This record gives sequence, structure tokens and C-alpha cells, in this order.
Amino acid sequence: MNIEQFIHIVEVARTKSFFTAAKNLHVTQSAISRSIGNLENELGIKLFTRSRQGTVVSDEGESIIIKANEILLKVQEIKEEVLIHKAVLHDEIRIAASPGLFSSVLPKTIASFNKDFPYVKIQVMERSNKDIQEELLKNKIDFGILPIIYPKIWIENEFTIEPLKQTNLKVIVSKDSLLANKKLITPFDLNNHPFVLYSDNPDIYKALLNDLNKYFTPLHILFTSNNFDIIFKYVSEGLAISLMSETVLKDNHYVKSGQIIPLELESPIIRPMWVGAVHSKKHYSTKTAKEFLKYLKNEFENEEES
Repeated sequence: MNIEQFIHIVEVARTKSFFTAAKNLHVTQSAISRSIGNLENELGIKLFTRSRQGTVVSDEGESIIIKANEILLKVQEIKEEVLIHKAVLHDEIRIAASPGLFSSVLPKTIASFNKDFPYVKIQVMERSNKDIQEELLKNKIDFGILPIIYPKIWIENEFTIEPLKQTNLKVIVSKDSLLANKKLITPFDLNNHPFVLYSDNPDIYKALLNDLNKYFTPLHILFTSNNFDIIFKYVSEGLAISLMSETVLKDNHYVKSGQIIPLELESPIIRPMWVGAVHSKKHYSTKTAKEFLKYLKNEFENEEES
């Protein structure tokens, strides 16, 4: 197992083609195939499958590709570490974040980063997942911070994912709900309760519907909204329940005031979700942007410890 093999599997995942990956990396197709074959033999799993759409990442290979991405990013960080600390950063960072993350972890990170690098200009925007994709490809932002439930979709579409934190979904209910005192919520507990769901992230909304429909027939959705405040208001009034990422719920005033109670959801009703930093592979990430991501990672780690 070596760095070259990680480069090969990440590029094949991105291009969906051994031929194109070999061309981009300036090696022969047989060399790529041999390299990946050796890695698959060592791991004992198939990383790719062939389909009409080309070469795609297998279910077993998905987490391996993500880890390989992480390792390659770390290698790049090591190469630039000395340069970052030898120079005073005078640069600009353009960040887009999904609504739930825009007001949670970002403010603390920006404050901490500004204290150490006062000459860096930071532009931060609230954007939907779709808008983040488009602006990354047009090089209008350096990276996006967003929840990810289907990492393979991003990896195969010109993007690199840097996982920041795995975040669990919580069932949120009114303080007056009969569910409020439960330690663990099961599918049976949620029967006959109307849902309000956040719908601004199509990938996550679709995944939630698929997962919920396995357990509830019919699934009663009171309404969907792209406005968190409206969802929290309806839940606090006891008109519906909802599902929210624990990252979004942190520091939420409805939760802090006790009007809304977050409850643990029995696994595996809902698949796991990640908060990740997404970059375009077509555009070089600046040293300043990479340094900011270190601060963001530290903030997530501090959250877990607190």
C-alpha cells in the first residue's frame, strides 16, 4: 500500500475511467490497472465495478476512496507546512456554507483565524448544496462547507471531499410531546406523528425519504421547508416532529431554552451523514484556504470534547 496507489484510485473514481486516469497521470493504463489490482488484492475487496456509465466506485470501495483522499490532502499539507509558517498570510478566502452550518461552527472559526491572521480577507456566503457545486466549478469560492450523505456523488463529479466530522441525526420534538422523556426513539415511536422536513438539500432530503419510507407507510409529511426557523417553530408548538443534524442543533435557541428536545434515533433507521469541506479538483486550493480548514477542524474537535 503506497501513496501512488491512492493517487491512482482517486483519479479513477473521479474520471470513471482507467484510460482517462492513466492519461491524466501520464502513466500507462496497464500500470494503473496493475497498481489498483495489487491494492485490491492486499485489501481483499473490489474497489471498482464496471457499468454502462463507466468504471464506478463499489459500495465497499467508497469509504476507502474517502480515506485515500484524506491521506493525499495530508501529504499536501506536509509539503506546505514550512511555507505557511515562514510567511505572514496576506490573502483572501472565499467560503460558502449550507444554512445549518453558516451560523453554527463558522463564526467561532472565523474569529479564531482572524486573531492569528488579521491580514486575511474572508468572504463567507450562505448557499444551497447545488449553488456550492456551481460556484466551485466556476472558481467563485475556494471551498464549500456542507453536510454530505452520498460522498461518492461528489468524488465522481470533479470534487475532493475533506471530511470534518460525522454528525448524527436527532429526532426533535416539543417539550410537551409524549416522546420528550424517551431515551431512545424507535420506528414504532414515530408512527402517527407528522413530520416537517428540511428540503433545501436534495441529496439528503431524498435519502431521508428513502430511509423513512422503509419504516412508515404511509409517511405523513405535514410540509417541507428550506427555512430552519419555520421548522423549529412548528416543532416547538407540538404540531410536528422533525429530523435535524446535531451540528445544526448546537447553540440553537429553541434547544437551549428547552422548547425543543433532541432525542437519540435508533440505528440504523437513518444512514450516517458527514460535514465536509468540498473543493474543486480543477482549481488549486491556496495555502491560506488550507490553513483556515485546519482551524475549522480544530473547532469541530473542540466541540466533541466540550
